Amino acid sequence: MKLCVMTVLITAAICAAFGAPWAYAVSSVDGLAWSWTSAIFALLLTAGLWTVVRVNRLHKLEDVYHTVIMNNPDGVLILDDQQRIVVINAAFAALTGCDASRLVGTHAAESLPQAVRWLADLAAQPSGTLEVSESGRRFEVRRLPLTVRRAAGGQALLLRDVTERKQNQAQLRQRADELAQLYEQASQLEQYKTEIIRMAAHDLRQPISIAMGYAEMLLRREAGLAQEQAECVESILKAARHANQILKDILSLERIEQQMTQDTAETFNFHALLGDVIAQHEDQALARGHTLHLEIDPDRQRYEVVGYAAQVAEAAANLIENAIKYTPDGGTLTIHLRSDDAYLIYEVEDTGCGIPEEMQGLLFRPFSRVRSSEVAHIEGTGLGLCIVKSVVERHNGSVWFRSVQGQGSTFGFRLPLRSTSRCIPSAAAQASSYLQQAVD
Repeated sequence: MKLCVMTVLITAAICAAFGAPWAYAVSSVDGLAWSWTSAIFALLLTAGLWTVVRVNRLHKLEDVYHTVIMNNPDGVLILDDQQRIVVINAAFAALTGCDASRLVGTHAAESLPQAVRWLADLAAQPSGTLEVSESGRRFEVRRLPLTVRRAAGGQALLLRDVTERKQNQAQLRQRADELAQLYEQASQLEQYKTEIIRMAAHDLRQPISIAMGYAEMLLRREAGLAQEQAECVESILKAARHANQILKDILSLERIEQQMTQDTAETFNFHALLGDVIAQHEDQALARGHTLHLEIDPDRQRYEVVGYAAQVAEAAANLIENAIKYTPDGGTLTIHLRSDDAYLIYEVEDTGCGIPEEMQGLLFRPFSRVRSSEVAHIEGTGLGLCIVKSVVERHNGSVWFRSVQGQGSTFGFRLPLRSTSRCIPSAAAQASSYLQQAVD
């Protein structure tokens, strides 16, 4: 387009100076010859100017390509169809340890025999990629055929140092193998721990039950114990019951761990489950004179959850039991159940003694109990909230609490609804996924 415009402008200028060729009479031979000569001159001048423009453009493109190739962090070697070196950048020279300034124009077979060897090896590689070792380094070599006007015009050789990447991959594989071994050892230790707990449960529950049975028998009226003796037996019974409760809580934690290694998750309705839990504890709350308020969303269908119903029921019950236990007689308990788009939200609010601020950071830790004068007489193992946290987090949920000393506490958790819940992976699946990520 630019050439046509330039031709028209120059031709118009010459015609304006000497006249258009068609303006001369046919009989005016000299005039006609001069006119056509001028037109031809204009066309030649235009072609010459356009050639200069294209040459300048080619020079600029050559400078750009030269800059890109020479500053490329990867090695670049360009050979013509006779395997003479046309271009070799500084990176290629540095990686191969040669002098780039002396190699341009030489034959690659003489100055860079390893490059010719790589090209021969690449010809047998369908992928067009080759990994080689030179002087303790690892290189990735690629070959790119070059064409000039649709004919073979040489080839380019791209060289990249992948030593560090290979070392990192080897370290990651080694680390993954170590993690696999550690996981196998941890699995064996977990099995040993499970067996020990089972044995302890079997060996401890029987003597504890015997001690509780004899203590209860001695406290009957017909036993005829003196007051001091009865008080001692009551202490024995209290300690035995406490030990029995600790054993039950430890077994609950173990049961949770065991179930999470099995693919037994199911879909259940938390709304219906909570109704059963409340019914089981209602008499206990009324016996203490507590007022029980239920603020529960009536839409039962919204509360479908994927997980382990028995574990979730135990977590929900623990919060109600704690509220009953730590609320003085005549207090108020409020149970909330609502949902947002993705989660159900369950809360138990009480008007109990509350938790001192300096002790709130200890909650949810195993065997951690609040030590204050208001609750010193209340028995507990310190495992209830730990069980709640373990169950909820293993169902991809979260727990929280709010408490003000002297005013009461609110404990709650949220669980993902079935429509948005993720599959609960087993421990083995979680470890396998972690190892795969480490290798990748």
